[in-house]
Amino acid sequence: MAEGKGSEERTLNLGYHVPKDEIERVEAVFMKHAKWMEDHYIMDDGLKACYFSKSPLFNDPTNPADGATEDMLFSINEEFNSAEAVGNHIANAKKNDYFPEFGKIMGDYAKHAQPLGEKFFELETSRAGEGCKPITGATLNIGYTVPGDKADEVQALFMKHANWMKEFYAGSTEFLICCYFSRSPCFKVAADPSQGDTGEVCFSINEQFASKEAVGRHMDTAKKNDYFADFGKVLHDYGKHVQPLGEIFFKIR
Repeated sequence: MAEGKGSEERTLNLGYHVPKDEIERVEAVFMKHAKWMEDHYIMDDGLKACYFSKSPLFNDPTNPADGATEDMLFSINEEFNSAEAVGNHIANAKKNDYFPEFGKIMGDYAKHAQPLGEKFFELETSRAGEGCKPITGATLNIGYTVPGDKADEVQALFMKHANWMKEFYAGSTEFLICCYFSRSPCFKVAADPSQGDTGEVCFSINEQFASKEAVGRHMDTAKKNDYFADFGKVLHDYGKHVQPLGEIFFKIR
């Protein structure tokens, strides 16, 4: 549930680590999925929004200036209006001729898969009043796998970060455009949650910024907060997909 309001919305967040010689093929498959979504959701209103992004795999994700490898991180982040809409999306996508390859890419390269995320914090563009939604210049996407007995403790820490963000970004989208934090069980088979979960909890932090410089500003300022040492430890211990400077290559709304 997003902070301060009831919501049936659910998220589908996927994070991939792709070796350099597979990047072109993987992106081509993702674009097949993107094209299907673009056509499918003209008539289907189950999707609220989505974006696909990519970035280099940085040597130190908390300090991109330290350089990057030749591998690529991909993120697929989708927001749906209900859990039923997520189920319909997965069922319909499986009918496409590209889906076996899409599924194999997930099996080979996905480091984070959260098909039924429930938002517990959100900042939307509407907080800045009426007007056009700014163009996203960079994304920051993090996926975590947390032991079940640590999940509430980790969420409480994330809410410290959320409360700082809510105050720091207040009524402006000059730097941060929008964001959401979500959690779900870690399912044994991401494409079929009915097969049960592992007992762990998957968290996602998904943020859209006006520019790469705004991401740097965000990270530099957040590091000064008293909770950040704990935030960094959680990232080190449980972070499975850390993409601090994502470039969007497909987006709906």
